[in-house]
Amino acid sequence: MAQVHHPGLPGDPGHMMAARQMNGFGAVLSFEFADADAAVADAACDAVRVIALDTGLGGVESTIERGTEHPGQEHVPPGLPRLGVGCEHIEDLWQDLLRASWSPVRDVGWPRPTRRVRGDERGAHFTERQPVVRAAFDELERRWAAELPQIRKEALRRRRDHGDAAMAETMAAFTDACARQAAQAATSLIAEFGG
Repeated sequence: MAQVHHPGLPGDPGHMMAARQMNGFGAVLSFEFADADAAVADAACDAVRVIALDTGLGGVESTIERGTEHPGQEHVPPGLPRLGVGCEHIEDLWQDLLRASWSPVRDVGWPRPTRRVRGDERGAHFTERQPVVRAAFDELERRWAAELPQIRKEALRRRRDHGDAAMAETMAAFTDACARQAAQAATSLIAEFGG
């Protein structure tokens, strides 16, 4: 590994400014692989299973992405993935990087987890369960996206006929229905996993 970029590191060019302006340094960092090209970075990103290959950095789910995949990011070195650390258990994240034989982690000599962490009993099956959970919620998102144009049309009609409050009620009812469906899906998954 050639370099790690994170404003919390004292040697980072943005460290002093971040220390003055921020309450914390955040959970997004990037790595430059030594002598790496895009293929090496892509292989590293594709190999992980707990960490999602996604451009949405900074959410509750850990994600990894390569900025040079997007137009306007040609100045980013080809061997530079960005990692947004989410709220998964740290042991699951380390194991994901190690299980995938992520050479940058191996080569830099970072500490490897050597024992199970108390309270990680449920995280032991995260890798097998994640695709099932993701598929369930992806299906909900597709359904909601398909319904949304009709809901918007109805909300605009109600706004025209009854005012802004009627439009807000329509959108709130849709949001509440989505939340109930998500809760039902989560409850079903918990029951399926024996939790």
